[in-house]
Amino acid sequence: MNKLIQVNIGGLVFQIDEGAYHKLDKYLSSIRNRYAQEEGGEDILHDIEARIAELFIERTGTNGAVMMADVDHVIEQMGRPDDFETADEPISEENPGRKRSRRFFRDGEHRQLGGVCAGFGAYFDIDPLWIRLLFVAAFFFGGSGILLYIVLWVIMPEAKTSSEKLEMRGERVNVSNIERTVKGGAREIRTKANEIGDEMKQVFSEENMRRTSNSVGEFLENIVETIKPVVRFIFKIFVFLIVLACLASLVAIAVVFLTDVGEPAAHIDFLTSHFFETLRQGQILIFGGIALAAIPLLSLLVRGVKFLLNVRLNFKAFDWTMLVLWLVCLTGVTVVGIQLAQDFEYDGKQTNRISVVQPVAGPLILQVDDSEKDAIRSEWSKGSHWKHVEVYDEASIYDDIDITIERSDDTLYSFTLIRSAHGDSRDEARSRASQVSYELGQIDSIIRIPSVVKLKEGELWRGQQVDLIVRVPMDKTIILDSRIDDFLRYNDYTEDLDHDQLFNRKLRMTATGLRPVYE
Repeated sequence: MNKLIQVNIGGLVFQIDEGAYHKLDKYLSSIRNRYAQEEGGEDILHDIEARIAELFIERTGTNGAVMMADVDHVIEQMGRPDDFETADEPISEENPGRKRSRRFFRDGEHRQLGGVCAGFGAYFDIDPLWIRLLFVAAFFFGGSGILLYIVLWVIMPEAKTSSEKLEMRGERVNVSNIERTVKGGAREIRTKANEIGDEMKQVFSEENMRRTSNSVGEFLENIVETIKPVVRFIFKIFVFLIVLACLASLVAIAVVFLTDVGEPAAHIDFLTSHFFETLRQGQILIFGGIALAAIPLLSLLVRGVKFLLNVRLNFKAFDWTMLVLWLVCLTGVTVVGIQLAQDFEYDGKQTNRISVVQPVAGPLILQVDDSEKDAIRSEWSKGSHWKHVEVYDEASIYDDIDITIERSDDTLYSFTLIRSAHGDSRDEARSRASQVSYELGQIDSIIRIPSVVKLKEGELWRGQQVDLIVRVPMDKTIILDSRIDDFLRYNDYTEDLDHDQLFNRKLRMTATGLRPVYE
């Protein structure tokens, strides 16, 4: 195994394999020999080494060793000395450099103020004048043009190196293009100097305006450079808070669904056995729904950590994988959701009028009966709660019961029991409603109202509900157990009374509703 050699390339230190080092050294020597005597040779060599360092970081990260394959990749990307084009030759249409992805930079060479518009012009291959006109229009019509320009000035870096200038224009960053950029910049400086000299002779007033503009630009740039660290620090704090929120959310999801906190496993057990038609349907909706929430949080967390740690690694494969998984989960959840929604599309009811034995004397007493609920709880040791439903192994009960007090049209106490449910058709909904098991009990003048409704084994929960209407004759009395308050639906006959007036005392039905009897 070859030993590793520590070298400095472009101001960065790398550990490089001995064989790869000799090949890289030979390559750099050939480049130095080519540009040693040329104008701007030092700048060309500096930019080439900086680009090589960037390619090594992309290949190996900040701590990985540079191997022979990495050096070969760099040479292939940068080009060999024998293949270098002259700086004056135009780039042909087949040049792969134009297929390279572009990056946003401020163009300081062609700036009028901060180089933002010139940078956009270079990125989109259009005259910066049109971009400047858009910002001016935004300033006059919306007032946001100058604010947007300052924000872009702060967050967009300036293209200073040859590599950055090439990336800004979407050209391939190789030795040939770096040479052309450096020499072209030198020629442009000489040309501008000559033009400025001519303009000073011809139109001195315009030079004063340009000088004033440059002074204002430099002044604003100094202000921007001063506040830029503060803006970046605040932005990093914001990203850090987002990372913490994503991490806390992911931990909460894991705790709720992977541990016994809040008995989520029992909730899932109820859903799969009493809500979904098949186990596969339940798995898709439950775990797909979890994934729909967790995948964006995970992606945002990874992106935030990458930004905070300044990691320069390619996460495209991770991003595409997360996107595909999220779309698959979204499709599955949507399909199952539509299937379940169809099973709740129609509602059906079954109404029965129940006659009771009339009290010989005294009031009718309404009490809540917990006997069936207690019996199920004693028979099954394991239980959990979900909305109105309680699950005890194979048994399940629910308490979606509403009780309403009204005035009777005759002289008899009476009860109306309304059973309701949902289904994918009206007939299916009525059939489910008829299967609801709920029976009142009576001992003398005491009416016992069950506190729960039991789902039959294998019966799916489709919003089954019981509404009980209690009708009290005019001038007759009734006593309501305090437990009735859990199910009572207040109306014109009961809403004027507070809790102490309404429960555990004798009430008389009057023309204005129930009223306490004071004896």
